[in-house]
Amino acid sequence: MNPEFERNLWLEMTPQRLFSAPLVLGLMLFLTLSLSDFVLSVEIAYLALIWFVFFAGIWGTKQATGAVFEEVAGRTWDWQRMSGLNPWAMTWGKLFGSTAFAWYGGLICLGMAAVALQVGGADRSDWQWFVLALLGALFAQGFGFLLSLLYVRSRSLENSRVRGSLYLLVLLAVLMSMGNLAEMDDQRISWYGWQLEMLDFALLSTLCFWLWSLIGAYRVMRRELSYSARPWIWLGFLGFFAAYVGGLTSSSPTHWLASAFVCWLLATYVAVFVEPKDPVQLRGLLHGLRDGQLSRALTRVPAWLSGLVLAALGLQFVPGIGLFFIAEFAYPLGTTALLLLLFLLRDLAIFLILGLSAESRRSESTAMIYLLVLYGIVPSLLSALGLGQLNVLFLPRPDQPFGLALLGAMLGLGLAGVLLIRQWRRLLRL
Repeated sequence: MNPEFERNLWLEMTPQRLFSAPLVLGLMLFLTLSLSDFVLSVEIAYLALIWFVFFAGIWGTKQATGAVFEEVAGRTWDWQRMSGLNPWAMTWGKLFGSTAFAWYGGLICLGMAAVALQVGGADRSDWQWFVLALLGALFAQGFGFLLSLLYVRSRSLENSRVRGSLYLLVLLAVLMSMGNLAEMDDQRISWYGWQLEMLDFALLSTLCFWLWSLIGAYRVMRRELSYSARPWIWLGFLGFFAAYVGGLTSSSPTHWLASAFVCWLLATYVAVFVEPKDPVQLRGLLHGLRDGQLSRALTRVPAWLSGLVLAALGLQFVPGIGLFFIAEFAYPLGTTALLLLLFLLRDLAIFLILGLSAESRRSESTAMIYLLVLYGIVPSLLSALGLGQLNVLFLPRPDQPFGLALLGAMLGLGLAGVLLIRQWRRLLRL
């Protein structure tokens, strides 16, 4: 058996818990049935599903999110990293081991719900909600575990408030999605022209994103345990993300390309925010490229660079600047995409300047403040002073003449690039 999974089982599945969970749940079920003349119905099934959401969804997500935080706080994480356990064993051992008791209680509730649905003559939508509750709990746990790994890897801080914030973020996102879905469960959705029932689409989507959360946790764990990791998994997710969103938003190849470009830009921002800015990794990438060792260089490619390269390649096919030209947008689509890419480069330089500095403990939050100033406060002040034309220095402005908008973007990028080069040379001298 996986040693990490077995260790967590011993911690979670104590004799007291093993005895108390079915006893309490059985009493709750007895009291509930006594109010309905001991008749199993669909309503009883949904009540059992609510209990399942509490156990596996809420409590399980809390345990999964805190699995690595507790190790860091207990000063045992570094020992575990040197244990010799492979990344996949560590990933599923921690994820499913830390949530063992949550699943113990949750599966009891799920069994109650299944029996009540079967006896109560549930229809197809009731069983869809049953499966969706199961997949939703799996996704919430996997996503919470992935977020905690990303945070610990990038900061290695023992901050219980951050753990609580990540847990609340995952919980709020899942609950809001479930609430919106409940209001639209009788509607249909179009994905690449296929008309799908909302619940069917939600089931497939939740299954896919749960699998990607597991794959993502495995990839981050490889990095955390000092295994090499090439960018193929991240590039695969970027392709999936573009295809998924494109099916919802695109009615033509033009729209699909624009949608994919925006997806890759957003993913690059997220990657540069959550990933550590490791000068050793960047130096290894540059040395691998310089020495012609492509395999070595690929193991040093940061996620944000993969997204940036993909967005730059995608730009070549955006209408108006690459192979196509279709004038069906309010502003030239190619101009807009080019400006967005230039401002992305500027923002990446800001993140790297702060992340590579000697005082980089809170570089991401500092960079976000700078971006808020550049994108919000300064343009608002300039507009209030009647100097709105200068906003091209701080915002992508495709509504302005192309030369002026391009000059503004290049000036901002040039200044950030000079500062980044100076910062990099300072690091090389250390």
